[in-house]
Amino acid sequence: MKIKFAIYLFLFVFIFLNTRNGYAQDFHYSQFQYSPGNLGAGNTGIMSSDLRIATNHRRQWASVTVPYQTFSISADQKLESYSPTLKNWAAGILINHDKAGDGALSLLNASLNAAYRFSIDKDSIYSINAGLSLGFTQKSIDFNKLTFDNQYDGDIYIPGSATGENPDNTKLSNADIGAGITFQKRRAKYLLNSGMQLRHINRPDQKMYSGDAVPQNIFNQYFAILQYSINNQLILQPAIQYSRQLKFSELVVGSEVKMLLKDENTAKYSVSGGLFLRNKDAIIPTLAIEYNKFRIGFSYDINTSGLKTASNGKGGPEFSLIYQSIKIKSTTQHKIACPIY
Repeated sequence: MKIKFAIYLFLFVFIFLNTRNGYAQDFHYSQFQYSPGNLGAGNTGIMSSDLRIATNHRRQWASVTVPYQTFSISADQKLESYSPTLKNWAAGILINHDKAGDGALSLLNASLNAAYRFSIDKDSIYSINAGLSLGFTQKSIDFNKLTFDNQYDGDIYIPGSATGENPDNTKLSNADIGAGITFQKRRAKYLLNSGMQLRHINRPDQKMYSGDAVPQNIFNQYFAILQYSINNQLILQPAIQYSRQLKFSELVVGSEVKMLLKDENTAKYSVSGGLFLRNKDAIIPTLAIEYNKFRIGFSYDINTSGLKTASNGKGGPEFSLIYQSIKIKSTTQHKIACPIY
């Protein structure tokens, strides 16, 4: 009863916070399903291994302006590998760095995540992972790299002239709170993970000028990732994610097909390819290789929106790298007493 009450309370908080407004837009990845830390604290420990380390790098709009660059690294681990008393608990860390535009608007975020897994049925076919994220965010901008109307005399631009802009801060530092929940269904032929997350629940102030507070928009994300075994060699991997911040929204949907292979040393590896679509923005082909504990993936955004005239259809490349490890648990050997006859 207590567990069910906690789940209902968690869902209520999600629905309540989801109705609140704000004023910002977060970064995003095309390979969202391979950036596990950025799927929210509820995704902490949702894996077949004991330890997972993932990195992501995205570069976009190089043909339009100063390239936007995003880098992430995350690590999470099931704590049961340390002690049986911590069964169902998982912890992780996430670091994001993003730099955008002519003013080198920079974001650095570091957060600690913790999650607890609830089994809904005795066979653990259904389970819910609920997590909380506590983080620190720093943002900065270089006003010296920007130009303003006051620096034009009507005909020409005059470098070094007064901009008329006097920000009170060029750096911001805030605490950042997030929460997430992931639902999992496991059957013989398929594995389904679906969930949602909220970032910036505490709505940190984003203002750089004096005046009223400018609370950051709460980021909402919903996702579903399916792994379906067609046969012993082929796995279909459709995925979808929808995110929203105030009037900004994004929908990415598509699928990959993974082929399982073995080399002459019987080491397991696979190749996969797929195609995704970002609604009203881009077509995204993907390619990946897995070998034992490593998976490396590549995708490229082919711009289809109105910006394609300036971008020449070039969106941006994106890379992902995941390492997973299973800790071999030691077994205690018991001495068997031999009776004397």
